[in-house]
Amino acid sequence: MGLTSVNIGKALTSNQVTIKHRKAQLSPEVMSTVWRYMETEPGKEYTMSYGYWTQASGSVFTAGQVTKGYIDNLKYIAGVTDATGKILEKQEEQLDGSTMAGDFRSITNKTITFTATSNQTKLFYYTETPRVTVQDSQANIAIRFKADVRKTVAQLQKDKDDVANQVAAEASVKDLFNGNDVNGTIKETTDQGAIDTAQNLINAVADLTVKAGLQKELDKAKGQLEEKLAAEEAAEKAVNELFKDNKPETGVIKETTEQGAIDVAQNLINAIVDPTIKADLQKELNKAQELLDAQKVTNTPEFIAAEQAIQDLFTSLVSFGQKTDAHGAIKLDITQAKIYEAQDKLNLISDSVPEKKVLTEQLNKAQDLLMARNNEQIGNRVINGNFDSALNGWKTWIGTNSVAPTVAAREGAASNTVKLTSNSSVEQTIQGLKPNTNYVLTFYGKVDDGTFLSAGIKNHGGTQQSIRITSTDYSKGQISFTTGDSAKSAIFYLMKGAGTGTSFADFVIAKADNGEDSIPEVIEATNTVDSLFTNLSVIGVNTSTTTLYKNGALKLTTTQVEIDGAKAFVDAMQESYESKADLLETLQTAQDLWDIRMGEQEGNLVKNSEFNSGIANWKPWNGTASTVPTTVLENNNNVLKIAANSSVEQVISGLKPNKTYTLEVYGKADNNSYVSVGLKNYGGVQKTARISGSDYAKASVTIRTGATNTSVTVFLMKGAGTGTGMLDVALLKDTTPESEIQEVIAATEALAALFTAQTSVNTTNVTPISNQNGAIRMTATDADLAMAAEKVAAVPGNLASKATLQKELERATSLLAGLKASQTGNLARNSMFDSNLTNWKTWKATTAETPVVITENDNKVLKLEGNSSVEQTISGLLPNTTYTVSAYGKVENGARLSIGVKSYGGVQANAFVTSTDYGQGTLTFTTGATSTSAIIFLSQGVVGGIAYTDLVVTK
Repeated sequence: MGLTSVNIGKALTSNQVTIKHRKAQLSPEVMSTVWRYMETEPGKEYTMSYGYWTQASGSVFTAGQVTKGYIDNLKYIAGVTDATGKILEKQEEQLDGSTMAGDFRSITNKTITFTATSNQTKLFYYTETPRVTVQDSQANIAIRFKADVRKTVAQLQKDKDDVANQVAAEASVKDLFNGNDVNGTIKETTDQGAIDTAQNLINAVADLTVKAGLQKELDKAKGQLEEKLAAEEAAEKAVNELFKDNKPETGVIKETTEQGAIDVAQNLINAIVDPTIKADLQKELNKAQELLDAQKVTNTPEFIAAEQAIQDLFTSLVSFGQKTDAHGAIKLDITQAKIYEAQDKLNLISDSVPEKKVLTEQLNKAQDLLMARNNEQIGNRVINGNFDSALNGWKTWIGTNSVAPTVAAREGAASNTVKLTSNSSVEQTIQGLKPNTNYVLTFYGKVDDGTFLSAGIKNHGGTQQSIRITSTDYSKGQISFTTGDSAKSAIFYLMKGAGTGTSFADFVIAKADNGEDSIPEVIEATNTVDSLFTNLSVIGVNTSTTTLYKNGALKLTTTQVEIDGAKAFVDAMQESYESKADLLETLQTAQDLWDIRMGEQEGNLVKNSEFNSGIANWKPWNGTASTVPTTVLENNNNVLKIAANSSVEQVISGLKPNKTYTLEVYGKADNNSYVSVGLKNYGGVQKTARISGSDYAKASVTIRTGATNTSVTVFLMKGAGTGTGMLDVALLKDTTPESEIQEVIAATEALAALFTAQTSVNTTNVTPISNQNGAIRMTATDADLAMAAEKVAAVPGNLASKATLQKELERATSLLAGLKASQTGNLARNSMFDSNLTNWKTWKATTAETPVVITENDNKVLKLEGNSSVEQTISGLLPNTTYTVSAYGKVENGARLSIGVKSYGGVQANAFVTSTDYGQGTLTFTTGATSTSAIIFLSQGVVGGIAYTDLVVTK
């Protein structure tokens, strides 16, 4: 029969189909195709499991008319097509009759796997019969086809995965947006990583419609992120380009950076959404703005004033090799008040100005140098290095056509400064040095004629070293030297060479520099000892200015345990360290200060001085915008807390007129500010000391009450500005020194009237030694001595000064006895010029006056006017024997009286008298091995100068 198609039912939605078909008559042709539709999902994979069952029936078959070969050669074809009829998969099966019994045949457990390409897929089968006999054609054949169509296990898992992928993709896309609203804006945290994650999830979605929708939403997020990143990139670029090398970390803006560029960058930052990125860029932009503002600030009057004030604190430091540091030293006239003035000007500059840091470092350097100066005389090996005792301790030299060095009372910033004209010098042999030891010598000097002042070190066991000072204002000179293997002294000299002008010098300091400050053990010990102390600001009784001393007071928190611990540490140091003795001495100071602290409240006139009762007894005050002073607990200790523009004060009554009182207070302040403490309403000018720093320091203010005043007001104050001050332990005590007690004053004055200055020279050590009260006055009498004894007896016995006064009285008694007995054994003849110039040989320069004897207050004295002298030969001396020649003298018109000896078997030597009242010069010499005589002389070498002398004694 012909090929026909039979639709045996409507499209199936279930997975299983059973098809029965009966062919009444066999033929060798293809049997009709039987098919049915199944609903499928395009792209999904299915498995059709199927089988055939075939049975012949009818009389012919029963009679054996259907041959076995027919069934054996019967082909079954099954498969699937798409909706258009295109075969997707098909299989052929042929029955094997040899394995079958009777009229029943079957083929089972067959499968076809296919992938659907449309919503409907057609299942079909048909049979083919290759040959048909007459008998076969009479047979009836019953055929049953059963198929089960299901998605494959892999497809089912894939479907499950697709659902999960779709859910994940949808969630990932929504999570990119604020409130999961895909129609809104992306979150601040959305970045490229989140976009990439969402894209990968979308790529895994199988449903193309869903996939397209998610991709559209993701593209929206991508666009917003690109806009966001572009805004951030533009802002970052704009900020970077404000700085040097386009790098904010340089901390330097370009020279071309201006406000307009900063404003553009600000607008770009304002458009940024990400708060972290926005904050970071804003921070860098703020830095650029501060730097730009600082450029403007450095040109403000406030900055210029602060910078100038700090620069004015410094002068140059010249060291060996003419190495010059323009800001290596502070000027000679720098005071604590000038430091404070500079600090006040610096405080007006904002901390945001970078240049302020440099100025602060310079100011701190000046402060350290000033504190070091306040202590510089400690350990100084130079005698009279500040020339306060004229030229005592200095040997002078005068070249041709020059004049003698003198001490000027005032020259510029210096008082009592040595004055050198061209071709003159002074020098001093510095004694008591140690061999193989480093020393540093410093001084201030200037010259007014464009030449130079020379200064140097020689005779120290090493190569001579010198430097030149060429400035017209005082500069500081510094020479470092090392003594030789056996050297115990060195000569320092100051000399004005060529030129026509004048040079000046002052503050000569020589100190050991043992180099131990680099040894770890010494460093640790020094730091341990230093940690016990704090700075001390002092205003003395006769001044209103402050002097700041480094480590001048114990810290407020220092304990006995800490002092003991520091001493144990220092005690354990090697004995070879020179620093050990200094540290032990400092520790003794700490112990002394601690012992004083233990009894500090005894005699304290301040009530509630430690604020243990709040601010009782104190009168508070605060400005409009400030707060009332109060007390707080700090380290288990009550302290006074005062804000800016507030204060407390206390009136102290019961004082005595014309007495000295000292206020001591600890304090600190934050924000680089300070607290002020002081005394007022006592009959004198108000005195105020500053305390600055974030750690407690101490202030000491001393006053003398007025002639009728019996009270004083103590005030503790924090001035204008910001920050807070803390204060504690306010002490006010009677500190009137014994030297101001009337009985002590009377005794001291009576004793002083007995003495006069003395200059002594020894030929074995030619450096002169001066003592302002070293000799008895030439005119002193027993009556003078008796009056002094009466004044000393009147001094109360409980005063420590009485013992000193008694010793001075004993010395005066001894010296007066020596004066009265001076002519006994005196080898000089006519020593008091009672016989005019008998026994004396005179000499004078052409322009000078001849030496003469005059009467002065009923007493005969020698007068030398101009360049002149007298001399006398002393005979009958013993070889290798020490003798002393002495005389009293005074000078006028810048003269200098020389008391000398020569022709004694040694080098000529001189002792000089330069006082305007009678003082004594003494010269000790030792005769040579065979010398039995010496020539003593009295001379004056200054043109126009006049000297008077008397009472020449040689013994």
